[in-house]
Amino acid sequence: MIYIFVAVNVFGIKHSIPHFNLKLMTDFINSTYLSPSKKVITLLLTIAFQVSLWGQVTIGMGAEPNPGSLLQLKNTEQTTEGGPNADKGLKLPCVLLTKKTALYPMLENNPQYENQKEEFDLQHIGLIVYNTEENIGELLCKGVNVWNGKEWMCLINETKYTTDCGTLRVHGVYKQNVALDKTKHYISMDITAPLEAKGSLYHLNTNTIDGISFEAKGKLKEGTQTVILEGSGTPQGVDSKNFGIMINSIEPNLQCSARVQMVLPRKRMLVLGNADTYGWVPGKTKVGSYEVLKSQNNFGTLQNSVVKVEDIEIIYPAINGRPTQAQVDIIVNYLKNEKVDICYIGQDLYMDTDNTHLIKLRQTLVDYLEAKGVVVMFWEANPYLNGSAQAFFRDLFQDSSIEQKRVPSSPGAIFAMADNIQDEITTGPFGDVRGKLWGEDASWAMSVSVPQDKVTVYSWGDDITNDNDAETSDKPVGFRHKSLNLVYFGDGGFPSSIYSATGGNSQTSATICPFNWNPTTMLPTPKPNYGRGSQKYDVYNSTIWSNTMAWALYQAQHHGINTPL
Repeated sequence: MIYIFVAVNVFGIKHSIPHFNLKLMTDFINSTYLSPSKKVITLLLTIAFQVSLWGQVTIGMGAEPNPGSLLQLKNTEQTTEGGPNADKGLKLPCVLLTKKTALYPMLENNPQYENQKEEFDLQHIGLIVYNTEENIGELLCKGVNVWNGKEWMCLINETKYTTDCGTLRVHGVYKQNVALDKTKHYISMDITAPLEAKGSLYHLNTNTIDGISFEAKGKLKEGTQTVILEGSGTPQGVDSKNFGIMINSIEPNLQCSARVQMVLPRKRMLVLGNADTYGWVPGKTKVGSYEVLKSQNNFGTLQNSVVKVEDIEIIYPAINGRPTQAQVDIIVNYLKNEKVDICYIGQDLYMDTDNTHLIKLRQTLVDYLEAKGVVVMFWEANPYLNGSAQAFFRDLFQDSSIEQKRVPSSPGAIFAMADNIQDEITTGPFGDVRGKLWGEDASWAMSVSVPQDKVTVYSWGDDITNDNDAETSDKPVGFRHKSLNLVYFGDGGFPSSIYSATGGNSQTSATICPFNWNPTTMLPTPKPNYGRGSQKYDVYNSTIWSNTMAWALYQAQHHGINTPL
């Protein structure tokens, strides 16, 4: 038996060439008395000579090849342009491909290939084989594959599908230095493929951030299917991570993105004020502000926790009114020595006089802020004339002209949030409160004439139900310091409620207890029908408050007194 090897050496000759009939030549050589090995050599040299001379060749019958063809296979006459010219096919080599991005098994275990891979890869562009087995892990299809210089490309059908970013969900709880488990940490989303793409292999993957990434591989079905991008790696940091999702579809698609929220480490919060009955400060159990803050649905380590945090340790020394020297020493120790992450001040801690220990308290708070401590104030700052807010903010801003003034209104005043500010407070994780309203509780709100170039003002001292507040309408009643970790709202009753384990805020009055939540989920909700006048409003105290607490936790983690340098 003669085995025929054809070597093609193209000289680029473009003129018409004689017919080259491989069958006749083979029959002729077989009729000679040459030994089998000499017959093979003779045929090989003859073909090489003919191809070198002509540059183009037809195999299968005596016919001139098309001018653009280097090699043409045919064994029947073509009666119409584009019609059949053969009743047999080309038998490609059957190869078991093992790696998407390498010439394996052709050059596997070849040291020269390993050392000069890029060069060899480019030399083999256009190499065609029939892959004998599908390999989803390597995205290698069964069937005809061509090497493009970087990877094997499947020719049986095109990978075409669309992604639905609206169905994207991130699953799992992500903790620092804890390896991802692909059965728990993954991204799911829907993709849709047409009939002609059925059976081709999809590949979706993300970029790698902080040591973790996500990837999905599989076979397309006709229609819509849910794919799972499995997570891998171990995150080292606690920053939230925004991943882009890349796909191998030829169909134009918008790139989907996925946000992985890391669990913040445990935070410690010093709470100063009165937690009794109404929960003016979140100091103890069975008051609304505390229960909302400690709910795992709001701040916790559940899959659906709005803010992921290991724990918020509440330190509540029950210091209210004007603290004594001993109580000031307790506060100083927590802020200066123990360096708690957050200091919460509410109804109603007084620091208004020039007593030495109260001066020390105010200065300690200033020092704490300058050391990147986080201070949250929902603070009426009594007494309302020459009171605590005035004394503290004069020390903080080094400005003796600062004054505090109560908004001249009665219980149930209504204030608006700015509608032109977008930040962690106005568009925080618990909801968008731009342009929304909040309600004053039971008495009055306190405005403070702080330097407006140094703060972001959320609310002005303008009760929308009152036309007699001109003296405070241009003064902030809610603001965030631009360079220090401080948020202030001038109402100690901002988070006031009557807690019920089954009914939420059981106080339905329109002028007190404006802090509401869903009793089933503990998520913050607006309180309806609130306000001192005949017209009633939905007030969003609990949403604003929860956004502020989320801001405090993030600031403490990333820009706080205990943040590593």
